Amino acid sequence: MRDELEIVELEATPSLRIRFRTSNDRVQAAIDDAFLELLSHLATTGVEPCGPPYVACLSYDQEGSEIECGLPVAMVLEVTGRLEMGESPSGKAARAMHRGPRSRLMECYATMMRSLAETGEKRAGPTVERRLEENLTEVLWMLL
Repeated sequence: MRDELEIVELEATPSLRIRFRTSNDRVQAAIDDAFLELLSHLATTGVEPCGPPYVACLSYDQEGSEIECGLPVAMVLEVTGRLEMGESPSGKAARAMHRGPRSRLMECYATMMRSLAETGEKRAGPTVERRLEENLTEVLWMLL
């Protein structure tokens, strides 16, 4: 992980997304299923994503996690089933870049939590991960 924590302003972008709740032991499988569904729908429309895919953890407890998986798109699409059009998370956020395997991503979150405690910034809202390339993940934590 790069050591720098940046404070950025995220702009909302139209996104094709799926929101769901799943048990914590099925989070990765549920995310994989959601992206297969999102990409299949885009393939039928001929529309390409216009930015990196994102995963937002909207809430988490011992029972499970509420997740949003999304793909930014340049146009509003017709949707069915659990697909919906919406916007990507937006507003003030702390950003760090995690270089390495997903299995070590929690180290990035721990570093971010320490840095935020030092700066006095207050967390509010979801954490968002955007996979920029293999072994490079942009980690965002929404702030007040």
